[in-house]
Amino acid sequence: MKNLITLFFLLMILPSMVFAHGGEDHGAAPGTGDSAFTQGPVELSDESIISLGIQTGKASLKPIEQKISMIAATQIIPENHAFVSSLFEGRVQGIHAKLGEPIEKGQKLITLEPLSIGSNPVTLTAPIAGKLIKQNIVLGQPVSSETVLMEIADTSELLVRGALYETPGLAKIKVGQAAEVIVDIFPGEVHSGTVQRLDASLERDSRTFDVYALIDNKSGKILPNLQGELRVMVGEEKANRLVVPKKSVLEENGKAFVFVREGNSFERREVALGIESGYEVEILSGVFPGEEVVIQGNYQLQYIQPAKKETQADNHNDDGHAH
Repeated sequence: MKNLITLFFLLMILPSMVFAHGGEDHGAAPGTGDSAFTQGPVELSDESIISLGIQTGKASLKPIEQKISMIAATQIIPENHAFVSSLFEGRVQGIHAKLGEPIEKGQKLITLEPLSIGSNPVTLTAPIAGKLIKQNIVLGQPVSSETVLMEIADTSELLVRGALYETPGLAKIKVGQAAEVIVDIFPGEVHSGTVQRLDASLERDSRTFDVYALIDNKSGKILPNLQGELRVMVGEEKANRLVVPKKSVLEENGKAFVFVREGNSFERREVALGIESGYEVEILSGVFPGEEVVIQGNYQLQYIQPAKKETQADNHNDDGHAH
């Protein structure tokens, strides 16, 4: 609804756009059949271009390799994650570690006073080395064998779990392939990794396949449960290809297209797509190297009709005389 309101407002205010008058053939809207917006370039004034927020990027030849992208989240390696709990009912008598502190294996963590009469206090120690990431107790708190008292994790390495939908690219992903990770809160940083493990089957309901890449995190900068993107390199080698930003490509009725800008003119062109590589996609036909494609404002452009050329018949009809 928000997009429709925005489009209505833009179509009302843009002074240089030419719209059909009463009695003319308006054509079908995008997605409803043969589009009236596929023929001829759209001419816009400088003010209209600013109002639409149009931005462009260049089609360029560059060496890329195929990368399969998927949404992902960071998580602790299961082997490096431990819960600390008691085997008996008791009461917390002492807490010997603080949240966020580094922990050594065997370090004293908690002293418990068993509830059974005559039993001596028992001290629980760390089963692994790492960092204390959760503390669920306070002094004097009664606990049972089902209570998780603390959690320890070694986050010097993390897994990045990517969810890949049921596509042909799934068969190309193998353990050992190189990977890239971009975390949403650090959008300008690319972290290198390696595919370490794969799901044994697809999830029945979501039809997704989990891919796990291992990344280094000795700095501790990346936290568990951060959202991001996982890219797996599945190409054999890099090769020069003509690419454009993926966000410049739109689709209608199963056909991909872009808007190519030349000055204040914007031409809609159908394109054939090749491999994807991160934020870019290969163009097999429809665009030439060096041409500018619209990467922002292209969604609005598809709803603007090109100016209808005035014909001799139109001039005769406008002179007020019968023929």
